[in-house]
Amino acid sequence: MEEKHNNAEIIVHPECSYPVRHMANFTGGTAQMSRYAAQSNSREFIVGTEANFVYRLRKNNPKKRFYPVRSLCDGMNIITLEKVKLALEQMEYIVEVPEGIRKRAKIALDKMLMAQ
Repeated sequence: MEEKHNNAEIIVHPECSYPVRHMANFTGGTAQMSRYAAQSNSREFIVGTEANFVYRLRKNNPKKRFYPVRSLCDGMNIITLEKVKLALEQMEYIVEVPEGIRKRAKIALDKMLMAQ
């Protein structure tokens, strides 16, 4: 895709493999990728994340072109709201996070919730 769209910047989700992240111009979550695409002077982007996100990028940036890379973040589609609801109701899964990571993650989550 990089050869086919040689003027495009590559933006990818952090869950992509290291080689993919290493070749990207930008790596970030969907909100960060959306902001980056909107603020960038580039008019073309190769997007490495789940395909539905490209629809949102196109809608929010109609003068820019976005090319989705298939199968880089298949894990993004495994979790559904129904599965989250069921897991919370049954308290079936225990996730243990080291305290240092928990504190940093809480800061990021608080920022995301305040931005809405």
